[in-house]
Amino acid sequence: MEMRAADQLIWLREELNLADEQVKSLKSTEEADREAHDGARLQIRGMRDQLRDGKITQGQFLDLMTAQRDAMMQQRNAYREQIDAILTDEQKDQLQSLRGGAAPDLGMRRGRGSGQGCSFRRGPTGRGDF
Repeated sequence: MEMRAADQLIWLREELNLADEQVKSLKSTEEADREAHDGARLQIRGMRDQLRDGKITQGQFLDLMTAQRDAMMQQRNAYREQIDAILTDEQKDQLQSLRGGAAPDLGMRRGRGSGQGCSFRRGPTGRGDF
């Protein structure tokens, strides 16, 4: 069973002893990140439709997808920087240990079946938004 974002935020608040202002900032950051990802998914869908309809070539599609992937990676890095700015050093260490001690960028692999990677969004079940 996957945790909802609100449940994950409550869990994170308890685990990291977050202040009310931190919770508010994390919620705002999460919402902005989700909106950015939703927009990127729509763009990708549009590019696939253009490829399917013959409006762009496969080479053009691959170029667009590479640019989109790069933009999404930049967004992910900006998201992580925002999270780091919200958390204290002690909270960052606690979060790192909750992740199993993995470095933040480990697990970010390309290709099918690579999973979500190791990110702030994994949460206690490893499947959620945090």
